[in-house]
Amino acid sequence: HYISMNWDYIAGFFDGEGNIHILKVKGSKDDAPQLGVMVRIYQNSKDILEEMKIFLGCGTIYQKKSNGVFELTFNKKENVKSFLSNLRGRAILKGGQIDYLLENYKFNRGENNYGFDVDKFRSFITRKNTTKFRKLHTFSSQQ
Repeated sequence: HYISMNWDYIAGFFDGEGNIHILKVKGSKDDAPQLGVMVRIYQNSKDILEEMKIFLGCGTIYQKKSNGVFELTFNKKENVKSFLSNLRGRAILKGGQIDYLLENYKFNRGENNYGFDVDKFRSFITRKNTTKFRKLHTFSSQQ
C-alpha cells in the first residue's frame, strides 16, 4: 500500500473523477420505473482504484475498451449509502447530489424509489457533459 487512503482523499478524488448514476432497473415498467443507484470512479491508474476498493471493502474494477480508462463501480444499496454518508460534508462539487440522495432515496432493502425525482437530482450536477460546455472550457495551448 503506497497511498494513505482516507475519506478526505476519496472525497476529493470522487469530486473530480467520479459520478453517481441513477439507472432504471431491468424489468421495470416505464410508467413506474424502479431506480437503482451506482457509484463510479474513473482513473488511468488501476493501482489507485485497487487501493480504494480495499479501503471501501466493495466494488469491481473494469477497464473500458474504448479508451483504456479503469472504472471502480458498485451499486449495492448498503455500500452506496455507506459511501455517500462518509463523503457527506467532505465532497464539495458533488455535495448537493450526495445530500439530495441521502435525504430522498430509499436505501433499505425492499423499498422502492418510484417517486424519486431524477430531474431534481440532476439539477445538482455541477458539470454538464455537453459540447457547448467543452468548447467554453477547453483551453488551447496556442497563445
